[in-house]
Amino acid sequence: MADKTISQLDEITDPKADDELLFLDSNNSNLKKVKLEDLGGNDDFDRHDYPFTIIGKGASTASEVLDTGVISASAFYNNSAVKGVHIGSKVTGIGNKAFFNHSKPDGLTFSEGVTSIGNQAFYLNGVLGKVRLPDSLTSIGNLAFMQAGFTDLKLGQNLTTIGNSAFSYADFNAMNSAGKSLEIPDSVTSIGSDCFRYSTLQNLKIGKGFTSANIRGIAGSPGSTIRTVEISTDNPSLSSLSGCVYDKNLTTLSYVPESFNAALVLPSTCTSIGNLGGYRAQPTSLTLNEGLLSIGSLAFYYGSIGTASTAITFPTSLTGIGNAAFGRCAGFRTITVPNGAIGSTAFYFTALRTGTLGTGVTSVGNSCFAYSNLERLNCNIPLTSIGAGAFSYTSSNLVIHARASDSTWTAGTNLSIKGNTSVDVIKDL
Repeated sequence: MADKTISQLDEITDPKADDELLFLDSNNSNLKKVKLEDLGGNDDFDRHDYPFTIIGKGASTASEVLDTGVISASAFYNNSAVKGVHIGSKVTGIGNKAFFNHSKPDGLTFSEGVTSIGNQAFYLNGVLGKVRLPDSLTSIGNLAFMQAGFTDLKLGQNLTTIGNSAFSYADFNAMNSAGKSLEIPDSVTSIGSDCFRYSTLQNLKIGKGFTSANIRGIAGSPGSTIRTVEISTDNPSLSSLSGCVYDKNLTTLSYVPESFNAALVLPSTCTSIGNLGGYRAQPTSLTLNEGLLSIGSLAFYYGSIGTASTAITFPTSLTGIGNAAFGRCAGFRTITVPNGAIGSTAFYFTALRTGTLGTGVTSVGNSCFAYSNLERLNCNIPLTSIGAGAFSYTSSNLVIHARASDSTWTAGTNLSIKGNTSVDVIKDL
């Protein structure tokens, strides 16, 4: 059969419902039916010898398939027989769940022509191998490649939209081992939430179409293994430094990858850390520059900064620390805050043991240190500036050192102060 095309094969007129495929010969556009057992299982037929396109399963007429040019929704849903898939030039779209859990194919290739990949199209498909998505493709649906695996992946240069969780739980370990990055092309202007949720992707390069609104598509996804992000120098609104994302002028830190594993040193130009900017991030240390004005809400929430020997010193330029900015953040044990307003639950549920609040601190929010391990606080501000429950469930041996001249504090032992009933106050500052 080496000298025959698919159009010359005899048509199978009465196949089983679950094992019939329709093929479109890319050379002559003839639609033919071939039984799955003949694909790769017959010595005379080698699917790699022919330029065919998988169109659909169980279509009643040829015109029904040819008129749409789309692989229908659920066409190969839960099909265990397909081992390799080539999407040829006659196909313009791939429907929702078209290849959902159809097997663990030994390859997935595309010709130019496909413009859209539907929701969950290749969900649960195992290792797809080296995949090159065509430049004709403009959209990838929600969960399209969830739990798929790639030895390499290249996105098309006209792709504009990537759906929610499109690559969640996807396996990129082979690319990581080879030191490769996934490149988001310049054409992409929209990326859904949790795009790489619990995937193993480590390195990401982003083109010029990406905006700050797209950051949430790669940030804030629990379980992300992204370590570094590189922004194209042609991007008009974003830039990157040491694997982290800033605005174009390096004034606002927008995103620290969750698996970032290095010292985080802010540039001298940085004036703010955005809300959720370092959410779940794990820098080995944090150096804040003089000139930094604000740290947003949830900035390092659920992250980890350094170790038990790590101290964070906030700059005198700082005017505010947002609510829960360091809430549930592990690692560091010591802080020094000279100025600014400290938000509610700012250091809630941390391992913090020692703190110093300077005379420039204007207020401490409710439950600021609640559930922390705070044992000593050098407090240069009035008691009236501290919110309700600020010391709730902190150490039963908490000692607060206050200013001797501050009448809002009363020296004594086992005092009840802001949620803690056994605080010792020493007025010796």
